[in-house]
Amino acid sequence: MAFDQMQSGLKAPAPSAPPSPVLPASAQAIDRPDAACIQGAAQFYHLPVALFSAVLRTEGGTVGQIHRNANGSYDMGPAQINSTWLPTLARSGITRGMVINNGCLNVSLGAWILAQAMTGADPHDPAQYWQHVGDYNSHTPKWNAKYASMVWHNLK
Repeated sequence: MAFDQMQSGLKAPAPSAPPSPVLPASAQAIDRPDAACIQGAAQFYHLPVALFSAVLRTEGGTVGQIHRNANGSYDMGPAQINSTWLPTLARSGITRGMVINNGCLNVSLGAWILAQAMTGADPHDPAQYWQHVGDYNSHTPKWNAKYASMVWHNLK
């Protein structure tokens, strides 16, 4: 799918994501996030469902999964939420166990994090837009570009 073909399905996210997670009603305690959970989270945070689904495919996580990173942090669950988010999430009453074991909650948190990364992204400026997408994973230019490319390929 070419960027200009996909662009018609993209919309700019809301002006800014909430500073703390506000979860859609679909973020109920279910083990495996289903299509309704993914779509509900994307819509709640004003994200293109196709883009958010591609991010989830890129992350490739599963409920209960923990992936240790070289820098000492770790990624959790379907959206591979990084452990550096735990103090922020704790202020909203969200525990490490919830992030790891509640698939729909994990996906909703991933949508919240992506919405923050996408704040100010312009779908009519591809380079800038995809840099924002890459920010979900890394702000380091090398890793940001690699991640954005992987998400792009997962849109197909």
